[in-house]
Amino acid sequence: VFSYLLTGMPSLARLPYMLMELLLYAILVSLFNKKFNAYVSLIATIVLGRILYAGVLFVAIHGMGLPTYGISVIESIKVGLPGIAIQLLCVPFAAKAMKERLDLKND
Repeated sequence: VFSYLLTGMPSLARLPYMLMELLLYAILVSLFNKKFNAYVSLIATIVLGRILYAGVLFVAIHGMGLPTYGISVIESIKVGLPGIAIQLLCVPFAAKAMKERLDLKND
């Protein structure tokens, strides 16, 4: 929402779908982090998040008749591959550093 307000991106038409996607990722990574290491959590979140996002789009299109403005799960994966690679390289190290410096416990 802040990005939209500051930059206009993502477009207003795509904002609700992106909010759902980000909410799914936040819930999934929180659940997986309690049971698995950072890499497994991240990979499981990315895979399951895309599957659930596909379900959200399916319901929006076929169940509620909402326009999706050309949003495609496959296209978002293709475009997002560099970001996925960067996440897999950086997030586990950043999470470990934060846990150590902030003395966080994953209970």
